[in-house]
Amino acid sequence: MPLILIGGYILAHFLLYIFIFRHRPFFWSERGIFLFHFTPALMLVTLAFGAFFWRPSFNSFALFVGASAACGIYSLSFLECWLLSEGGYSLRILSELVRRGTATPEELELQFFDMSAQKKVGRLESLLDLNLLQTDGNCFRLSPRGRVLAKVMSLIAGVAGFRVPG
Repeated sequence: MPLILIGGYILAHFLLYIFIFRHRPFFWSERGIFLFHFTPALMLVTLAFGAFFWRPSFNSFALFVGASAACGIYSLSFLECWLLSEGGYSLRILSELVRRGTATPEELELQFFDMSAQKKVGRLESLLDLNLLQTDGNCFRLSPRGRVLAKVMSLIAGVAGFRVPG
């Protein structure tokens, strides 16, 4: 029964986004879409942990782990698709190649130079809005929050076996 509830949560969450939230400007931003996933997932996982804490058992622990994993897999898959559809850069290059048939790297670079610059500016603005970067004159540097996130990401990458830049 609890697995049906977790599946129902995921289905309801997806349908709410499709029919209601994707039409609201707040959910067009990275912050909005992150909060849309993080807040209800945190509540679901907290409830599952509460069930385990209230009546510790193998089944309640499995429910906690299962709810956490299901929310994580769903949210990461959703966010990956959202970013791919939102990004559009690669899709536009592919569309241009379909339209042209062939193009040299130089032709594509020249055609998409402005879009690339806009994407970089947009990425920097997002990092500033999330308080992960700070400006220092004409330079950017990590904020305290950005340093913590960078260390956590390095730790995760190291544990996963990726080479972490020094």
